[in-house]
Amino acid sequence: MNIHKVEVGNLVIWLLLLGSLISPNHLSGQIVGGMFVENGLQSSENREGIGGELGFEVAFLPIDVFGSGTYFPSKKQAESFRVWSVGARTKIIPFPLVKPYIVGGISLTESRISNVETSQYEEGSFAGIGIDLKVKDLRIYAEGKYEMFDESESFVRFRMGVSLLWGGLSFW
Repeated sequence: MNIHKVEVGNLVIWLLLLGSLISPNHLSGQIVGGMFVENGLQSSENREGIGGELGFEVAFLPIDVFGSGTYFPSKKQAESFRVWSVGARTKIIPFPLVKPYIVGGISLTESRISNVETSQYEEGSFAGIGIDLKVKDLRIYAEGKYEMFDESESFVRFRMGVSLLWGGLSFW
């Protein structure tokens, strides 16, 4: 684990602590869960994947914290891979219905060649921008992110998804 990944985790923790100290109201949030499709550009080859996400939206800060997993099936004898991510989103400008945001975090990619039993793992980090539309308890979003790995390899990923919001998650 490198220093950069530890700094990202510390930043998320400090933002949550700062928000809890300055918020005069009852602290609550919403659980966010949903599915998405993702298109990744890897070594000049487009790869499509499907994934799921679970996290929570903090009411006293403009931030969502999430964990997600994406599966990219093998394509023409190439390897299949899974991407596990932990990250945070924060709103840029609070518009009434459509909300642009920035996203960042850390990821772990597991690559597996179809006829080989062993897997390779790579750690990385990502940053990107997106936009979401919230209608009652439904969130529709699209985002683009740039993912960097330790082996100086990088990917561009585009994600579109739908999430459901469940209220009543009380922090204290």
